[in-house]
Amino acid sequence: MNEAAFGQFLSDAVAAIGAEIAVAVDTVGISPNTSLEDQTFDEWKQVFEANVYRCFFSTRVVANRMRDNGVKGSIALITSTNGINSQSSISVHYDASKAAQGHMMHIAAEHYAPHGIRINGIAPGWINAKMNDPLPKDEYDKEAAKIWCGRFAEPAEVAALTAFVAGSGGSYIFGQNLMIDGGYR
Repeated sequence: MNEAAFGQFLSDAVAAIGAEIAVAVDTVGISPNTSLEDQTFDEWKQVFEANVYRCFFSTRVVANRMRDNGVKGSIALITSTNGINSQSSISVHYDASKAAQGHMMHIAAEHYAPHGIRINGIAPGWINAKMNDPLPKDEYDKEAAKIWCGRFAEPAEVAALTAFVAGSGGSYIFGQNLMIDGGYR
């Protein structure tokens, strides 16, 4: 992650639209769904690079920009219930990375709160998303059976919660990792 290049990208975007950034959503996430025995060091590096390192540095760049420009804004990180309740041995690297992301979110939220910048996590459970397309059928069936409402979430449902938390409805929500999982246990 090149923080200077990302900062320049944000400056160019702000100049193009003529308004400062007040809300940001970080939706990065990869999960190769590889059996625990077959996960490699390089695969772990790739997962942490995407899910933790890039998230941290992009969050910091955006939060510092908000702070430096006096913007009382909101940043929502799409974390995962996997970082709260581990799911499966095929996603141990993803689960570990999302746990790290959730902890990082909480610490960053406390750090930037005095500047009026709210940072929160949205922790979806299973979603009908491309990332879950390669999930093996037996794993899909096993997980779907654990969801109280009997189905995976639609992306629009996660987006609605994110909009609420990042918008005025979430004005008193700081440093929370809100699960949206259909009653998964």
